[in-house]
Amino acid sequence: MSKELFDIIFKSDYGIDLSFLSDKDIENYYLNYIYDKTDDKYIEWNNRLIHYNNLIKNGNIHEDIIPQLIKDYTNYSYINMDGYNNNYHMLSANLSLIKDKLARYYKCSEEEICTGFYDGKYKVVNDEKVCAYKIILGNAYFNEYDITSLGELELISGIAAFEDSSITDIGNLRIIGGNALFENSLIKRLNNLKIIGKNACFDNSNIIDMGNLTIILGDAYFEYSKIESLNILTVIGGDADFKGSSIIDLGNLNIIEGNAYFEYSILKELFNLQVIGKSAYFGKSDVVNFGKLKVVWEYLNLLYSETIDLGNIQIIGYMSSYNIYEQRNIYDLSFDKNFEIDKKIRKK
Repeated sequence: MSKELFDIIFKSDYGIDLSFLSDKDIENYYLNYIYDKTDDKYIEWNNRLIHYNNLIKNGNIHEDIIPQLIKDYTNYSYINMDGYNNNYHMLSANLSLIKDKLARYYKCSEEEICTGFYDGKYKVVNDEKVCAYKIILGNAYFNEYDITSLGELELISGIAAFEDSSITDIGNLRIIGGNALFENSLIKRLNNLKIIGKNACFDNSNIIDMGNLTIILGDAYFEYSKIESLNILTVIGGDADFKGSSIIDLGNLNIIEGNAYFEYSILKELFNLQVIGKSAYFGKSDVVNFGKLKVVWEYLNLLYSETIDLGNIQIIGYMSSYNIYEQRNIYDLSFDKNFEIDKKIRKK
């Protein structure tokens, strides 16, 4: 997110609703994600990783450091910011040496914590193979193991790959720190899942209920999904691809930080959406009314769209003259509104 857009969202008087930040889990993930993405902050983070590794190696790590260590270990603002980070992967390997402290932090037994890649460990509950862990501090590729439920699992700090797996129920899972891959999975409901820390791939999935999902910090792909409503999803931190999706209700979606692709979607309105942080593409979409949308930070493309009302929009990066003067439904739109234009709307 650019500093300019950050100021628009958090410091302006446009009345953008940020009530979702009252949830502490959401506040920690989202505000850390925004505030931390600078080179200086990255260097500080990397130095802390070195410090943690030295403390673990020397057997001097104390309980009071664990909360910050976990926060740094699960901070996806940095993990892939500079390619492969050896200090991060060394810390990942070292976590097994401090399982006792991690267990006390997470209020569970050492046996309920998996450090590194999920190893397929399960328990049998009512003749069903259920994941044996409460916490996975690493990646989980469930398509490699024959389990059907996540049981009491609450956190996967890395990638969660469900595609082509046997899992039908994600149980009590609350946080996925990395990518969430649901293509061709059997999962239908997201239950209490609240945060996805990177990309969410719902395309060609069987999911029909988004449950309590509130934030996706990366891209969100809905192409050819069966999802009709986004429920309480409030922020998409990257691109949002609705092309060819079944979505008819954006629910509480408030902010799309990246590009928004509505081409060939069946949405007719944007509901509570207020900010699109990059470009918005409405070509051959059914959207007729922009509703509460206030900011399109870059390019607004209405070519062959059904749009007839720009609603409350206040900032547009730019629109092509072809969009404004030759698009078939655009003649009734008024362009003498009190736009606060940062980059200028182009006209003939």
